[in-house]
Amino acid sequence: MKQRPWPFAEQNRSSIDAYWSGLSAANPDIWNGNVLMAYDVKLSGSVFSASFLNTDYASFIAWRDWGWPDTTVYNCFGSAVIRSRDGALVYGCMHTNTLNAGLCYPPGGSLDQTDLRDDGSIDLDGSITRELAEETGLDAAGATAGGRWAIFDEQRISIARMLTFDSSADEIADQINAHILAEESPELSGSVILRAINDIDQPMVGFAHHLARYVLAD
Repeated sequence: MKQRPWPFAEQNRSSIDAYWSGLSAANPDIWNGNVLMAYDVKLSGSVFSASFLNTDYASFIAWRDWGWPDTTVYNCFGSAVIRSRDGALVYGCMHTNTLNAGLCYPPGGSLDQTDLRDDGSIDLDGSITRELAEETGLDAAGATAGGRWAIFDEQRISIARMLTFDSSADEIADQINAHILAEESPELSGSVILRAINDIDQPMVGFAHHLARYVLAD
């Protein structure tokens, strides 16, 4: 991974710190970790590539909430597309203790330093597996892995992977809800089953909406 500073974070440090202080005062459950941001993004045929820089979560959130003022970088992340044996999608809905409260989308999360391999490449499948387990309690090893999609949504890039479980959508949702109830500070407040395009009526960011329409139209 190429290491370089992020001018946006350096030039807006005091404003970012003040903004984060306000967010954390209102929501003490959030914390300022590290995030990998993508740049030099390329899509050539079916090959996606990018370089990444390391920054803090506070800078990433300020950049996101302020309307992505630096368009040379992207929030690139993995998404676990949970599909049941009966063809439905199961999305998670974010808890009020997160900065994405109320939004429903496939389990996933921003990349960070733990997703780096020794050779500097990104272990995207490892990130997807980890986030799936943390948010839903589901084990990716118990699913049949399918293809990947790169979904561009303004400054977001979701690298989504289909994971088909040999369970009904209701059974998967029950597993997720049981996991949520067992967690002291769950990331999700619940799950939603999408069986047809007409079911896509929950609050979603663009990539989650586009992905659901694409998969369910198949």
